[in-house]
Amino acid sequence: MIRLILATVIGYFLGKERKKRDKSGGSRTMALMCLSACVIAMISIDLQAMYNADILRLMQGGLQGISFIGMGLIVKNKGNVEGLTTASILFITVLIGFLIGCKMYFYSFVVTLLAYIIGELKYWIDKGGH
Repeated sequence: MIRLILATVIGYFLGKERKKRDKSGGSRTMALMCLSACVIAMISIDLQAMYNADILRLMQGGLQGISFIGMGLIVKNKGNVEGLTTASILFITVLIGFLIGCKMYFYSFVVTLLAYIIGELKYWIDKGGH
């Protein structure tokens, strides 16, 4: 239960930055994606233990499926490409979910912190420059 709740909270936290910027892929989307990845990792680990399944292949399939959603976020609008940052945050959120599902809590917190800083950095710099 702790892993599922943690993945949901961290995904929601990362999604708040997107929501604050009025971008697609807000808090609910990121929470669900992080939770999904956590569940995939947990299922993969359990299937490996029970049936000697290939854990990497199972997680890779999940990542490919979730990446398809990220592709839908990237659009070309009047010569500009939009949605790359949101798709990138979605991708890293999924990887954080995998880390949590694999009980790699320290890495998940460090990656969450770095992803949040990267998401905010542009706005911190812009704010400081004006």
